[in-house]
Amino acid sequence: MLGYFNHYFVTALSTRGFTREANVVLGVYLTQLTAFLLVSLKNPGIMTRSTEFNKVDSQQRYCQQCQVVQSSRDQHCEMCEVCIRGLDHHCIWTGKCIGQDNQYSFYAILVMTCLEMVLLIILALLVI
Repeated sequence: MLGYFNHYFVTALSTRGFTREANVVLGVYLTQLTAFLLVSLKNPGIMTRSTEFNKVDSQQRYCQQCQVVQSSRDQHCEMCEVCIRGLDHHCIWTGKCIGQDNQYSFYAILVMTCLEMVLLIILALLVI
């Protein structure tokens, strides 16, 4: 939906002589799309099986389902059925867990979406 709105808005801007502003909106949208693809395609930090388990360390715990040793930030995702390093949440929009390895790309999506919405509102007020 937002992609269609961007296409319509960029076309409307460029036909009214706002080509530089249209290029800025398009650049922000392409950066957002790139960050989305990075999150969707990147491994979130899926943990592999490990045999070492130090029972003395109170910061570690053992996941019976995945048979891995977890630190205090690692968690088991019930939707994906795997343990993720630094699990933040399971994102329904990307269909993946947001973990240690793809967290900054996810933050880039959020920042670019907010920036895009602010730009679109400002430019909509300028065009009207």
